Amino acid sequence: MFKFSGHDINGNRHIGLLAESKGYKGQPEKGFYISNDAGSPWAYQVRAETVSPGIEFDGKWYFIGDLVTAVWYDYEEPAKETTGEIIFNKEWNCFCIWDEANKILNDLNAQDYYYWTLEKFGNKWDNPELEV
Repeated sequence: MFKFSGHDINGNRHIGLLAESKGYKGQPEKGFYISNDAGSPWAYQVRAETVSPGIEFDGKWYFIGDLVTAVWYDYEEPAKETTGEIIFNKEWNCFCIWDEANKILNDLNAQDYYYWTLEKFGNKWDNPELEV
């Protein structure tokens, strides 16, 4: 299942399912909304430029724009570590990490070949000073 993240006009981050209102009768004003745990699809109106899909990895949710430190282990090489931003690579059709040297690492689902650990330390909307 996918979840989405988005920030409201006050900068608060909301996570849930995404709905778009066209502003028709019976709907809230035109815009994007994130659902709440109670199931209301119009719970939080969020800014369109902050909406991003996420992936669940080791029981935690990571979203495009999240800043992470990643450690991965190849079975034949020593551990490697990098800091980067979660992106979605359209060519590979998967979530990846874009590191500070602008080098795409293997997709986050490549656990057959690597063992990953991820530590989130911010995101590019809440922490623009931390962009990598």
